[in-house]
Amino acid sequence: MLPDMPRIRSRLDILYLVTREFGTQLEIDQVLQRVLSATVAAVGAYDASLILFDTEGQSEHFVVISSFQVQPRSSGTIKAIGGQGLAGWVREHRQGALVKDTSSDPRWYMENDNHELLRVGSAISAPIQLPEQLIGVVTITAEQPDHFSEDDLATLS
Repeated sequence: MLPDMPRIRSRLDILYLVTREFGTQLEIDQVLQRVLSATVAAVGAYDASLILFDTEGQSEHFVVISSFQVQPRSSGTIKAIGGQGLAGWVREHRQGALVKDTSSDPRWYMENDNHELLRVGSAISAPIQLPEQLIGVVTITAEQPDHFSEDDLATLS
C-alpha cells in the first residue's frame, strides 16, 4: 500500500512553515496565529488553541484560531480548559493525547453555553516543553469524530 502522499507533503510543508515563521521579524502573536492557522489547514481541522505558561506554570497567554481568525475566550473558559480539559490532562501528564470522540472522552472539557466547543468531535493535543519546563499546550480540533490519527498526533508533537 502506498503512503498518503498529499498528507506527507502537507506535514513537510507545515514543518517548513513553522521553521520559517520563527525566523521572521514579526510580533510573536502574529507568528503564533500564522503557525496555528497553517497547522489547522495542514491536518484539515476545525480550530486550534495554544496555552502558554509563565515560569511558575501559570497560564500567561491563550490563543484560539477558528476559521483562521483569532477568537476571544473568557478567562473562566481558559482556566477550565487549562485545568480540567484535555489541555489540563496534557499539562499534567506531559504527553500528547488523541481524542477520537470528544462526546465519550472524560478528558474533553464541555462548556454547555459555548456552541464552538459543542461542534468539536475529535481532538489532538501536545505539550510544548523545554528539557526542564513545560511552556505550553497546543490543541487542534475537528468537527467530526475519528478525524485524527496517531500520525497527526506525532506531527503535532
